[in-house]
Amino acid sequence: MDFEISPLTYANNEPRPEDKVVIRLFEEVWSWRLKTSPEFASYCGVHVDDDKLDDIGLESFKEWKTTVEEFLERCKEINTETISEAAKLDLALLQEEFNTFLSACKFKGWCFPITFQDGVHNDIHLLLSFSKFEKESDYKVYIERLKCYPRQISQVREMCEEGIKTGYVNHMVSMREVPDQINSLTNNGKLDPKTSPFLSPFRKEVDGISPEEMTELEKEAITVLEDSVLPAFTDLRDYLTSVYMRRTRPSIGCCTLPNGQRYYQQCLKFHTSTDLTPQEVHNLGLQEVDRISKAMQKISMEEGFGSNVQRFIRHIKNSKEFFYETEEEILSGIKDICTNRIRPKLSKMFKTIPDVDMTIKASPASMSSAPAAYYMAGTMDGSRPGIYYVNTSHTTDIPMYELMALSLHEGEPGHHLQSMYAIQQKGVPIFRQYIEDMKYSRAPTRFSLQTAYIEGWGLYCESLGEELGLYSTNHELFGRYMFEILRAARLVVDTGLHAFGWTFESTKKYLTERAFMHEWFADSETKRYITWPGQACAYKIGELKIKELRQRAEKELGDAFDICEFHDAVLQCGPVPLNILEGMISAFIKDSKSSNKLENEENSNAS
Repeated sequence: MDFEISPLTYANNEPRPEDKVVIRLFEEVWSWRLKTSPEFASYCGVHVDDDKLDDIGLESFKEWKTTVEEFLERCKEINTETISEAAKLDLALLQEEFNTFLSACKFKGWCFPITFQDGVHNDIHLLLSFSKFEKESDYKVYIERLKCYPRQISQVREMCEEGIKTGYVNHMVSMREVPDQINSLTNNGKLDPKTSPFLSPFRKEVDGISPEEMTELEKEAITVLEDSVLPAFTDLRDYLTSVYMRRTRPSIGCCTLPNGQRYYQQCLKFHTSTDLTPQEVHNLGLQEVDRISKAMQKISMEEGFGSNVQRFIRHIKNSKEFFYETEEEILSGIKDICTNRIRPKLSKMFKTIPDVDMTIKASPASMSSAPAAYYMAGTMDGSRPGIYYVNTSHTTDIPMYELMALSLHEGEPGHHLQSMYAIQQKGVPIFRQYIEDMKYSRAPTRFSLQTAYIEGWGLYCESLGEELGLYSTNHELFGRYMFEILRAARLVVDTGLHAFGWTFESTKKYLTERAFMHEWFADSETKRYITWPGQACAYKIGELKIKELRQRAEKELGDAFDICEFHDAVLQCGPVPLNILEGMISAFIKDSKSSNKLENEENSNAS
């Protein structure tokens, strides 16, 4: 699938009358997706089915497969010779989406409905952040959604049983924390109204709802939770402990699953949108780790510690001035970085800064194994801001000199600017504006995440901090390299685990020795790679592609190269596979050349 349509041409596309059949199909597909996934609909700011949860049973996924096959046939029946170039691109992307999903159905990703990183027990925190609680009817709707949990929990068990039957099961590493996470969520099955996450919406004041009315609503929710929801979670915990966790796969690597080597290759393709082999990814990681290590040694030498990076790290880790002591301090420090240091400089490299707010919050306590930070996009209408979540469970282990790189990645110009730019793009079919940023464990049997584009951009933005002069000290620059070497090391260890027989301990050893990671972080990261095969490889591969395209644009455009225009072009592409990104940037370069040539001719004639 190769397309060379410039982002500007795409953005200014005037639909032809013949495009109507394509647009109608896009609308049908989108309506179907929202109807079949009420949770995704809530995420997108569509609240008509907030009283429901997703149907994740086996029969539901069979229906998905049938429906996608029918949609794909309709795509093929469209006469592409008469529609606009923009419509051709959108249609090709939709077909690619369907083909990717269908080709991965044999790998049964839906058989992984729960892990320590995602699932019904962890998604509640996200779902609450997506939901509306503005009037009494919103609370009534939420209570109806609570009533759906027992059914969905039974479906989790159903899919686990299907996994046991077919051999598609998690490793114990991905499951060991889940029973404790369920206990934390449910207070060991004994509801505490003062602390229960399920009841957090009832603990705030809402205009138009009196305290007495809120108490009555809360009582209704408590009855549902105590009578059915918490017992269902307890039953799930007991099932996982007594049955499923005794049937997990014996080897860490997903290559030990049925058809495992092809499964892992499919995971790599899903996340990187390339056909790179595990060996090619592994070798690329080794090269990048070596390159970044030399940059880190240079800083160590400048700071008087010679080329011994470990010695330099031990020094700064034992220096209290580099660490915050409380959650409040770290959140305040990140807000200061985002608001007062980064945002004032963005106009030097970006034409358009979306005006949707970004909130900085601590991630839920039950998600202590989550990444150092993550971002969830806001909504098109601005009713929900983008949220930059920070894992504060290890506050005293997170050095403040790493927070600049972290914030450039998760905030602006990273995921917040990127996500809101895509959502606010005019003329883009809505199925391309929202990525279902959850349920990662289903990959590759799910709709695309375009991980390489999204995470590649985030990592690329960390490097922009150098050009913007935001790494004001050697320590902050070293913090940037600490993050970059982690992304490079991921190429090595992800492939090591899933293709080359690496163990948990050998993976941790590589991360602590070559990526200089803290012991607890290396442990957490290793569990993540085991649980989400291939996902961690997308960051560096996507970043390198964006840098390659920028270097090409700089070389071919020379003095006419405008960094703001280039960034605008990349962001206008929206979440796409890397080959589509390359085609669109190739067209951007051609258009820029033509425009510059015309301008030079006009200037010459005028003189």
